[in-house]
Amino acid sequence: MGQVYTTYHADGISNPLHTDNILRDGSGSGLAVTAVKHQLSCVVFLQECTQGGRLCIHQKTWDPSHERFKVKGELGYREDVISGSNACDYSPRRGDIYVFNPNHYHQILAVSGTTHITMGFFLGIVDDDMKKAIAWS
Repeated sequence: MGQVYTTYHADGISNPLHTDNILRDGSGSGLAVTAVKHQLSCVVFLQECTQGGRLCIHQKTWDPSHERFKVKGELGYREDVISGSNACDYSPRRGDIYVFNPNHYHQILAVSGTTHITMGFFLGIVDDDMKKAIAWS
């Protein structure tokens, strides 16, 4: 599978509202992962924080027209891109594993206290029969 990324969210750190889409983000790179048919995100929570750190997955998928909501020079999008959409909030605990469609807007709310540590990677289905997959981080 290769390496996976580990993320450390210390006290006060959050992840802005964003999506992960290798077809968009890797366009023109020549990377093999840009040929995937479907993409999933897998996040394993290794250490929970004292408070906060909720994972919010919004029931709205990215669309090219949403680029007008992009925060210039940063990872995220303005909150108005998800206006009117529902969200599922998760308060992750150590050992929890979340698999979701990363093309849905998602964010991690500010961490309080103990450092929040996660390990994550992406899975991609590469064929129409859904029999071949690859993983990357």
